[in-house]
Amino acid sequence: MDLNDQDPELGVELATRASPARPPVLFVRRGRGRTGGSTLCDWLIQRARRNGRRAQALDGDLRSCTLKTFYPAHDADGIPVQDGASVPVNEALGTIRDWLMAELNSMAEDRVSRVLDLGGGDRIVQEFVQDLDLANFAERFEIVLVQAFFLGPDEEDFRHVLATIDDSQFDARRTILYLNSGVLRTSQDPASVFLPVTQHQQFKELEAAGIKTVSVPRIICLDEMRALGLSINDVLTNRPGRNGRRAPPTMQIMVEDWNRKLEMQHRQTGVEDVLP
Repeated sequence: MDLNDQDPELGVELATRASPARPPVLFVRRGRGRTGGSTLCDWLIQRARRNGRRAQALDGDLRSCTLKTFYPAHDADGIPVQDGASVPVNEALGTIRDWLMAELNSMAEDRVSRVLDLGGGDRIVQEFVQDLDLANFAERFEIVLVQAFFLGPDEEDFRHVLATIDDSQFDARRTILYLNSGVLRTSQDPASVFLPVTQHQQFKELEAAGIKTVSVPRIICLDEMRALGLSINDVLTNRPGRNGRRAPPTMQIMVEDWNRKLEMQHRQTGVEDVLP
């Protein structure tokens, strides 16, 4: 049986499966860089598409260009690709500000969800929300505004969250803290390594305010998957990646298991309805 026909509990949906209409989502990745946010952004875009919803990557992380690589704006013949990644021409604050403004204007018109990855560019987000009442914009044009902080076990990651979270106009109920086990070393136990963060009094206060916490399991084969030029969705749908190779069976099982656990985490946390 082809992976596309498997149980929807795997998160691998039939392309024709109906999904209820919902407002577009602006999902803003926040937090320090190198915390695994780009992998989750990729997963969110593909999750939306598997459920019959359009989603576009806004890749402002020009140093890694992870999402731009997975979602090229043009095909091999130079023909524009629908919902290919949008990328600013450079990292200048003015350029990124104008780029974001143009994307928000387009989003209000085309009603397509956007996943914004600035690669730890919280200063850019801070300055942008000072220029534009982003919460008012989202409410006015019926856009779901979500901010997501990605954290590793380093307490400095959490201190960064505390230093930036109050500047935002985001609704606490639409704020997600991702504890990403994907950045841990093999010898580290996720159940204990995040305790200095999760037992912190201010962490408990954030949860009491309505902020949700999602634990992200580790993909053991992530480096091998990237070396083969495969995205998560390539593996889940058994399609060849950029290098023309498909995932071996063991990799398929590992990624399916990771996907199932991550879906369950979002379901149990109650944030499914605010995802793209």
